[in-house]
Amino acid sequence: MSERDSGMTTARRRTWVRLAVAVLLVAVLALLPWIGSSFTVFVATRILILGIFAMAFDLVFGFGGMPSLGHAAFYGLGAYVVGLGITRWGWGAGTVLVVAILGAAVLGLVTGMLTLRTRGIYLLLLTLAIGEAVWAVAFQQVSLTRGDNGIANIGRDTLPEVVRSTNGFYLLALAVFVVVYLVLRWYTRSSFGRVLVGARESESRMAAFGYRVGAYRVAAFTVSAALASIAGVLSAYLIEFVNPDVLDWPVSAEILLVTILGGAGTIVGPAVGAGFLITFETLVSQYSERWMLALGVVYIVVILFLPEGLASLGRRVRRRLGRQGPVADRDESDEEERLERASETALASLEAGRTDVAPIPDPGRDAQPAIETRGLSCYFGGVAAVDRLDLTIARGERRAIIGPNGAGKTTLFRLISGELRPTEGAVSILGTDVTKWPEYRRARLGVSRTFQITNLMRRLTVHENVLLAVAAGAGKRYELRDLERDPELRERTRDLLASWRLEAYSGEPAGEIPYGAQKLLEIVLALATEPEILLLDEPTAGLAPGEAAQVIDILRQMPESVTLMLIEHDMDVAFGVADRVTVVVDGSELVTGSPEEVRSSPEVLAAYMRQVTQ
Repeated sequence: MSERDSGMTTARRRTWVRLAVAVLLVAVLALLPWIGSSFTVFVATRILILGIFAMAFDLVFGFGGMPSLGHAAFYGLGAYVVGLGITRWGWGAGTVLVVAILGAAVLGLVTGMLTLRTRGIYLLLLTLAIGEAVWAVAFQQVSLTRGDNGIANIGRDTLPEVVRSTNGFYLLALAVFVVVYLVLRWYTRSSFGRVLVGARESESRMAAFGYRVGAYRVAAFTVSAALASIAGVLSAYLIEFVNPDVLDWPVSAEILLVTILGGAGTIVGPAVGAGFLITFETLVSQYSERWMLALGVVYIVVILFLPEGLASLGRRVRRRLGRQGPVADRDESDEEERLERASETALASLEAGRTDVAPIPDPGRDAQPAIETRGLSCYFGGVAAVDRLDLTIARGERRAIIGPNGAGKTTLFRLISGELRPTEGAVSILGTDVTKWPEYRRARLGVSRTFQITNLMRRLTVHENVLLAVAAGAGKRYELRDLERDPELRERTRDLLASWRLEAYSGEPAGEIPYGAQKLLEIVLALATEPEILLLDEPTAGLAPGEAAQVIDILRQMPESVTLMLIEHDMDVAFGVADRVTVVVDGSELVTGSPEEVRSSPEVLAAYMRQVTQ
């Protein structure tokens, strides 16, 4: 049996073991009404409801990296729909559920759109403001919501008779919990969830792949809000009362802490945190009124010693039992030899005409240039980083952009890729004016790039990094099924890693592999999208001389269909790869010519000498 087949068999075995454990756990929980007291069942129901809320919140916070203090609005909206629908409008349980989900989804959609341009603390404050606005409506509209007095006597008469009792309602909550878990598991493994996680790690990298990151963020808020409202519906049915407190920011803060305690970004971790919190509160509060002080100490201990949450305890135990990744036993001194083998394999593939390394269709050369700029300018505070630059690069050309530090080379790349908008001038890609296009649209047109400083999804595995790039190149950006279950994407990803001899790092976090391998991975990600134009920003920076020589050999053998534009400070690299070289000084073109012409140009020599003497 091959190593790959053996790995697949092991993965399947683990999946079946996890499934068996999950089924067993659900079966045990389903038996609770027959082995526990009514109070125990009530507490367990509270845990399930809070767990649903925490898992829904984790989609935005843990997977999306978007902190929110407004999620109580979605939760409370579900509770208020129950209260108002039953006591005032005579709605049935089905109507209540549908209205709650749709109403929260719309509010989540609006929230997601309003928060598109905010990050970090500003996102936190904006969601807080939105949540408090919803709370104010419930508090002040006394004629509708009864204000601070709340809505009482909700009752469960509209529910099917089998789930009206304490035990029956617990089983309903358990069933809903399982369904929500499965929905979130499916969602996070689809392209929607995987791109969301990728954007959490590096939004700029995902945009460079061609993903419209904002759409995935808005979708996450919408789905999260809808699922959080279900928890609110169950909560109102459980305690048969709702008031504005359910919408207030302390509820959002509590769910944030619960998610961190259990383990953000793990689906099940937040549910573990919910179980711990309510169990701790129930047990400790019987003996001390200062149980919240004790809980604060627990939070501090977990953050200090289990920063990934309580759910990470299992992983830590497995690691201590010897389940180490493939990198653990590798000798760092072997890295140069490993990279040399990667270079030899990639070159052999290219010379043999194979498409394992960069299977890019040949568009043919025509009259339209690959890249064209006219009067391109970009100013920062009145200082020109790029100043009225005219540039034309033919299809299939290898063009190097060189110049002194601060000449505007990287800014030029950012203008061409769409990361920056020009102050003046125009950019055309493959004959299309893309001046006003965002980065993701230019990537879909056929532009791919690397970054001056390696820009990887550092906490995702090497395999996951390449899988996202391959999915983008295949146009499967909105796949609803698990990307790993797509045989075409999976095989393409494995073939790329094998061709570049990075398969040994496949299961390792990209930020933990050696730097030389990271630079190779950076190029693999750029090629995986199957581009027509490849922008390389200092591809050999930070590499040892032997590693840099290997990268140069690979670039020289790149298929002719790929237009190559690179920035380099190393003249040997620039002159060794490029057909033509453009020297940029103070944001303007100084000279363009063959490597020999540029090497012998007195103007170029003078420009570099000026920098040395300054």
